[in-house]
Amino acid sequence: MKKNKFLKLASGLLVLCLLTTCVISTTFAKYVTEDSASDTARVAKWGVTVDVEAGTDAWGFKTSYDVGGAITVEAGNKVVAPGTNGTLAQFKITGAPEVDVDIKFDIDETLIKDVLLPAGDYDKSTTADLTDGNYTLADDYYPVVYTLINTNDPSTILAQGNLNDIVAEVESLDLSQEANANLADLGVWQITWEWIFNGNDEADTSLGNVIAGKETIADAVTEIAFNLTITVTQID
Repeated sequence: MKKNKFLKLASGLLVLCLLTTCVISTTFAKYVTEDSASDTARVAKWGVTVDVEAGTDAWGFKTSYDVGGAITVEAGNKVVAPGTNGTLAQFKITGAPEVDVDIKFDIDETLIKDVLLPAGDYDKSTTADLTDGNYTLADDYYPVVYTLINTNDPSTILAQGNLNDIVAEVESLDLSQEANANLADLGVWQITWEWIFNGNDEADTSLGNVIAGKETIADAVTEIAFNLTITVTQID
């Protein structure tokens, strides 16, 4: 009887051991699937610089001009006169933004002024001839001739003529550039000007007399003015 009890006890212990092993196996063996991801970012570079130079000692109109090796034009204000020339303005854009950009050139046409003697008949007695009678201008006279170039190809004239001719070309320069483009590669634009001795002495003299108050000519313009704005904008 004792032997049977011992065998039953041993069998019970064996079954309990097997059940415990099963539980332990269930606790420490399971399916595991795992994944992870991470990311970082920074703000895209902008760093665009727009540089428009005008009205400075180096660029723009002057109070005196060296013509033929001597100062032959000198005034208390910035002036232009027959035989003078200079650079009206130059402009450039630099930077390499990491976004697509749109570049627009705008000149406020309400502020444009250009030296002008309108077509018509004028009194010769106040001009260099000092003779009686009239001289006739068949067309409007713009004595100052402007030239637009880009330093990437300085031998190519982009536009030439009066200030309105230059304005039309500048405003057509609207450009788009892709991300990371070096904007300095667009070059430097320059607007030069010249009032040449072209044989229109009577008309030149009339303009000088208007500013001196010696003559009054309707619609004559004796000033030059412009305002250029360059805007660089990220493309949506």
